[in-house]
Amino acid sequence: MDCASHPGVVATGTCSRCFRGCCPKCLTIAPDGRTYCVNCLVTGQNPPDTATGSSIGPLAIVSMVLSIVGIFGVCFLPGIALAISGLIMGIVELGRIRKGQSPSGGRGFAIAGCVIGACAVFLYTLLVVFMIGISIIGAI
Repeated sequence: MDCASHPGVVATGTCSRCFRGCCPKCLTIAPDGRTYCVNCLVTGQNPPDTATGSSIGPLAIVSMVLSIVGIFGVCFLPGIALAISGLIMGIVELGRIRKGQSPSGGRGFAIAGCVIGACAVFLYTLLVVFMIGISIIGAI
């Protein structure tokens, strides 16, 4: 693995906050023994919750769950609202991961939330167009 700040330089450690590889020049060891990259140290980001040991941000999980529930929604309006919420949360989480504000381990969950949410919105849109078409044909 290469250093996130210096491509081509071999990483000797991993940041406890963003989980990116760091070279000895970028890696700082905190008094509690955790290691941080220069970016996380400068921005003052708090380390992830180590009590749970999760390297996946909660927003990524919520995004995926809302999108899945939205695509299988029983009713039209709650289903589309959940799908749109899951899509938006996935986009927000991807932005937070890119900025180093959320653990990068949730990238797959966030992408899945975006894709499933977008598919659900697309399917609901097709359903509305189909229903309008049927109504127009039935009125003729």
